[in-house]
Amino acid sequence: MASDANYYYVKDAEKLPEIFAKELGSLISVAAREIRIEVTCPEGVRPLGFIGRPEKFEGRRAVVNLSSLAAGENRFLLLRCRPEEQGERKAELASIKITYRDESNDGVEGHAAGRAQVSFTTDARLARESINQEVVAQRELMWNAVKIDEAIAEADAGRLAAAAQTLSVQCEHLAAQVQNAPAAIRPQLDLEVQNLRQRANALQKGDYGAGSRKSMQNQTWNYLNSKQNP
Repeated sequence: MASDANYYYVKDAEKLPEIFAKELGSLISVAAREIRIEVTCPEGVRPLGFIGRPEKFEGRRAVVNLSSLAAGENRFLLLRCRPEEQGERKAELASIKITYRDESNDGVEGHAAGRAQVSFTTDARLARESINQEVVAQRELMWNAVKIDEAIAEADAGRLAAAAQTLSVQCEHLAAQVQNAPAAIRPQLDLEVQNLRQRANALQKGDYGAGSRKSMQNQTWNYLNSKQNP
């Protein structure tokens, strides 16, 4: 099982004590350990996979393991799936079962469960109004990390122009999402747009070294593991 520890790229050694203090603080505030998330799609729903995660579905079932969760920490697991039949009806997309060690209760095993459901309609206006823009924004941030990973692979292969193009296209796409995003997430999206533009410009000039690669890799790791560090 791969570790889901935080990943840092540090240019300045003077920041190391701050990072260690932050990590030690998160260890002290761990709320749950040995987290196992089981996701099952019912008959009639085809799972397409998790955005940015390697776990695969065997049939209609997949398991995601996380080492720990700190108190107050949010983690996102975004599932793509396709219902095979539609029509005006409600449908279950997935059932979720979670087991974990509850650190607030002496490590006793805890359980949680839930279901993801969706309603289908032929009313386009109703469909638009029902969109959860916070989920959309988190999806875009995940896809953004996936695209940066693609650009890293292209740059590693010496295709700097292709890598720059990948980031430029993603920059335009992400910029178009900012307006509809919740106000609390817009600054984060704006920052990502700026970063994409700067990195695309650097790649176009042939500027791609170990430092820039590690910085990009740090960002994608933390986003894909829902660990956005300030």
